[in-house]
Amino acid sequence: MGGTAGTDPGDTPDDDGDGLYDVYEVACGTDDTLADTDGDGWNDWDEYVYVGRRAGTNPHNTPDDDGDGLYDIYEAAYGTSDRLADTDGDGWDDWEEYVYVGRHAGTNPHNTPDDDGDGLYDVYERDYGTSDRLADTDGDGWDDWEEYVYVAGTAGSDASDTPDDDGDGLYDVYEVASGTDDTLADTDGDGADDYLEYVYGSDGTDPTSVP
Repeated sequence: MGGTAGTDPGDTPDDDGDGLYDVYEVACGTDDTLADTDGDGWNDWDEYVYVGRRAGTNPHNTPDDDGDGLYDIYEAAYGTSDRLADTDGDGWDDWEEYVYVGRHAGTNPHNTPDDDGDGLYDVYERDYGTSDRLADTDGDGWDDWEEYVYVAGTAGSDASDTPDDDGDGLYDVYEVASGTDDTLADTDGDGADDYLEYVYGSDGTDPTSVP
């Protein structure tokens, strides 16, 4: 670089295109013709910015040593280990706890993104008025995640509003799409419930059409 670089398209401020200018590559000991000098899967710019000057030449020192998705600089700030993907051993990696709970959740095994284990993260439970301590807030036999996904609104706190109001096995969202009645298990009264008609391709609104 320098000299006649302005007239030579092969000589640029960043010859390997890794985002780290060649003058810094020289200072840091990385190769300005290789985007990832030490071959650890992180380009030299990432290593320079998130670790330090010499990280780009050490494949054992990366921005995320434990591979949990949370960069080591944040692990250091929030008290989690950059050598353990799940610092507190609660089954949730440190990145998930940081994103869905908060800064220090990764060190508390009793504070997770989904405390009641129903599949609906606590941040969404709060938004929709369900309990993050009860998998089935309204006690209707459907967990909060199912109600959130298949009904939405306030279904998780209303026992009369479930994903399958008539109990025929065909979720209400599919009843609406098929034109069948979500309050009647056998909309057309032909002896075959709406679920069977949906699965086998007959018309659930026509009594002459049966599986």
